[in-house]
Amino acid sequence: MLFLYFFRNFYKFFFIYFFSLVGIFGVSDLLLRLDRLPALSFLPAVFICMIPLVMQFALPIASGLAVQTTLGALYASNALLMVSFFSLGRRALLIATGFFSLSLLGFYTPLIMQWAPKSYDHGKKIMVAFAREHIESLAPETFHYPAPNVMLYFKEKKFDTDNVVIFSHLIIMIVEQGKSRKKQLTIPITERSIMTIFRLSM
Repeated sequence: MLFLYFFRNFYKFFFIYFFSLVGIFGVSDLLLRLDRLPALSFLPAVFICMIPLVMQFALPIASGLAVQTTLGALYASNALLMVSFFSLGRRALLIATGFFSLSLLGFYTPLIMQWAPKSYDHGKKIMVAFAREHIESLAPETFHYPAPNVMLYFKEKKFDTDNVVIFSHLIIMIVEQGKSRKKQLTIPITERSIMTIFRLSM
């Protein structure tokens, strides 16, 4: 009975803390990326891709808080002294904590080894897809600002035989802490070039 009491309370408080932390971390991370998104319509897709990434940080914190809250409730009602006094109570607490930790480990291992890396890769592909769509829609002979510290200008836009957009006489200007860098080049808009522009704008 004591084992089930501890185990049930561990998971009850774990789910409360876990989903709360996932929401807080996810929304906070999303707010930091708002100025990098070309349109608000991409917010749901980006948020879904970030969920496994924030889960790997929320799970250890939520599990620790769940155990602490359960023991804190026992301490507040003076029941922790009785549990620690009887060997049966101590053994039930240790076994419940062990089973709780092992059950979470079975979820945490594939999360950090498989689901989170795949989610990161999928999110990067989504970012590249709508960044490419946004960049390919830009008009020539106009100054464009894909990020607050980046300015793009190109004289001509054309397509090659593989239907890849090529900007000729492309000028990229990056401002860094009061200093500016300018590069002039002809560049095809591929996944690698889009990620390069993203890294320059960070």
